[in-house]
Amino acid sequence: MVETDLTCPRCGDSVAAPSVWSSSWRCAKHGDVHPLRQVRSLSPEGLAGLLRNAVVPVMLPWPLPGGWLLTGFAAAGDDGFDPGAGFPDRSPHAQVEFGNHEFPLWHVDAPARAAFAGEVMGTWLWILLWPDTAGTLLVEPMRLLDLRDPGQELDLPFGARSPRLPGETG
Repeated sequence: MVETDLTCPRCGDSVAAPSVWSSSWRCAKHGDVHPLRQVRSLSPEGLAGLLRNAVVPVMLPWPLPGGWLLTGFAAAGDDGFDPGAGFPDRSPHAQVEFGNHEFPLWHVDAPARAAFAGEVMGTWLWILLWPDTAGTLLVEPMRLLDLRDPGQELDLPFGARSPRLPGETG
């Protein structure tokens, strides 16, 4: 699994590597972060490498909505990235279905995209959709699969790499 430059999972800006002054990766805007790592190999082999190292669920909507292709995946990790103050002090805006249960999601402000976050099985789930109007796809609960679960023989449709993910090298 080959990775590109590391970026902040919140804003996509470059992060500074750990140094003698800090043992953490640092974003100029968000402080200490666990950087987003985009996997370069957009293929079954690249996905297998991501799954081998994943310690949290690797969620995918399934079945994929009509016309969707898998155009990238990335990994980031932390001890429970909180979506911000006041979350979830309001009614949820969307839901996802996982393991025959529905889980609420709340809209999170994000530039030029629809962003939702919620807790699923003790793990924060972030859903990012482009363009920002794509949030309407969550009007009905979206069924998710954890690709780490054994025994899944999915024929995933891989497409061209998305320029929306950080670290795009062309």
